[in-house]
Amino acid sequence: MKYLKNLTRQQKIGILLLLLLLVSLPIALYLTRQQQEIRPRAALAGQADFILESSNNSPDKDETFTVKAKLKSTNNNVKVSGVDFRILYDKSKFYTAPTIAPEVGSNKPFTDVILTQVDQPYNDQFNYLRLVLVSRRLTPALSSGEMLMATITFKAKEDGDGIIRYPTADELTDINGVRLLQVVGIEPGSGDPTATPSPTP
Repeated sequence: MKYLKNLTRQQKIGILLLLLLLVSLPIALYLTRQQQEIRPRAALAGQADFILESSNNSPDKDETFTVKAKLKSTNNNVKVSGVDFRILYDKSKFYTAPTIAPEVGSNKPFTDVILTQVDQPYNDQFNYLRLVLVSRRLTPALSSGEMLMATITFKAKEDGDGIIRYPTADELTDINGVRLLQVVGIEPGSGDPTATPSPTP
C-alpha cells in the first residue's frame, strides 16, 4: 500500500487503465463470440427451396394478379438471415414494371431491402426481377414449412398462357458468375437451392 502512495498520479492512471483492459478483454471476446452466433453467414443450400404461388393461373388481357414468392424449408431448424433471388417472366405476355411488395418490417421475416430490380433483360423470351432481402435479427425457425418473401403484382398483356418462374437448375448463375438463387442463415447444408415447379399463369 505504501508503494501505491508513492506513485505519481500518471502512474496510478496507467495501472488503472491496465487493470480495466485485463478485465474487459475476456468480456469483449465473449460478446464478439455471441455476435457471431446470432449473425451467421452460412449458406443454406439444400436446406430451403424457392416456390411460387399464383392467385390466377389464367389471367385475361389487362387483368392483374399476384404471385407470392416463398421459401420452403426442408429442415425445421433453419433460420434465414438473407435471400437473393430472381424471377423470370415472359416479356411478350406481361406488362413491364411489375409491383414488388417485400416482406420487410417489424413483424415480417426481413428487416431491409438491399436491392430491387425489375424488367432486366434475361434472354429473348424473358425479363427478370431481382430482390435481395436481409434480416438484421434472427428470423423464426421455418418450422411451419414456408416463409413469404414478397408478393409481386403482374398485369397480363393478352389472354393465354405466359410463364413466370424461378431459374432452373442449369441456370443457377448469370454471365458474371453471380448465383441467381441464394439463401443465407444457419443450419448449413450441401447442394444447390432449387425452385419447385409452379403452375403457368
